[in-house]
Amino acid sequence: MNLPEKISASIRMNVAKRKLDSRKIKNIHGNPLEQWGVAKIKKDIGKDKELKKKALVFK
Repeated sequence: MNLPEKISASIRMNVAKRKLDSRKIKNIHGNPLEQWGVAKIKKDIGKDKELKKKALVFK
């Protein structure tokens, strides 16, 4: 994986987090939605084998 891919992947992750931060909606359990959103993004990455390889950057 080359550097531009790493950078664009981290930018996409940051944009996703920022969108969730701007909402700040509480879910049923009273947790801020951004926590759920990041968990969901990680879960989606876990399903996709190609994304999983790229997601190792975030760990």
